Amino acid sequence: MPQDDARQAADTRARHLAKEHGLGATGQYPYGKRRPDDEGELKTALALVNDRIEWHFGKSVTWLSLPVAEARQLAQMLLALCDQAEGGAP
Repeated sequence: MPQDDARQAADTRARHLAKEHGLGATGQYPYGKRRPDDEGELKTALALVNDRIEWHFGKSVTWLSLPVAEARQLAQMLLALCDQAEGGAP
């Protein structure tokens, strides 16, 4: 099952990234608690893997809230990874 192998490889990579880079909950609320179910800030990582962009959270995530300026910064990072994947500037 090639899909199962790819999924297992992705899960292994995600666990490695989470451990190596301390991904997941930080225990901080830099913008205050936004909702009753807010679990606080997350340290995440974006990775270009073959022709896919992977976003690693280090934990299960139900929802995400970003200030507009950070959402724009995320959009720029995603576009830069898309350019890199398509052979553009790194």
